[in-house]
Amino acid sequence: MFKKMIKVLGLSLLAVSIFTACTDDEDPVVPADGQSEIPYLAMGNFTADGDSVIYTIDVTDEDTLSVYWIEAGTVSKADAEIVCSVYKKDGITPYKQIDNQKDFLDITNSAPTNAKRIAVEENEIVVKVKGITAGDYTLLSTSEKPYYFAKEDILADTLTVFDYTVPVGSAEYVYIFWEELDDNSGETADIQGSVYKMDGVTAYIQSDNNKPFVDKDNSSLDNPKPIQVDPLESSIKIHIERDVSNPVVGNFKVYVRETAVEW
Repeated sequence: MFKKMIKVLGLSLLAVSIFTACTDDEDPVVPADGQSEIPYLAMGNFTADGDSVIYTIDVTDEDTLSVYWIEAGTVSKADAEIVCSVYKKDGITPYKQIDNQKDFLDITNSAPTNAKRIAVEENEIVVKVKGITAGDYTLLSTSEKPYYFAKEDILADTLTVFDYTVPVGSAEYVYIFWEELDDNSGETADIQGSVYKMDGVTAYIQSDNNKPFVDKDNSSLDNPKPIQVDPLESSIKIHIERDVSNPVVGNFKVYVRETAVEW
């Protein structure tokens, strides 16, 4: 599973290159290389209200899909407010939602904890994303366990800290992991992460080694750290700051993904 996920997340790093916004909502530009296998994850940004983009996604061999998104910005950009539509490969015929048989048109509320589903009928789907307000978002489509969080942020100085509250619904186990990225200045962020219950004080215990998930400097794509979610809570808190032993600023991405595997 993770070999496939690594490939997909690697493709998400190309999101800027496949992202094409347009102000003419009636005739958005389709990125020529905007295709990827499932699971699909792309982070994008709208610079102006009303911009739109179209993604063509390869869904070969898939039966059903969840299509959902996260509206979350970096410290320097706003959270986008978006609406999404899902079409057959002709780009005209909308898919029906499995749960209510309504057209998947201009939907505002397909969140990771309540993702809207479609029954796949062709080898591609076309997803149109329109920005009601400018800002950052992440579009996801998967037949597997959901990503509850996928966000890029900027560690601009050695004092900055980040606290994210991530809804995880009724998930029993989740992975928390991150990528440390170059900020275009030649430096790659060096961060450490902690995961707490909603009181922001009680640390979660890693399911694989029974150690507290506090000030960890490595939870990577190929070695993500799992926790068992407190059944009395539906959200977790993630604290990210620079690694005190090597305070390097830069960009990073952080992810939360459900898993049904027990340790």
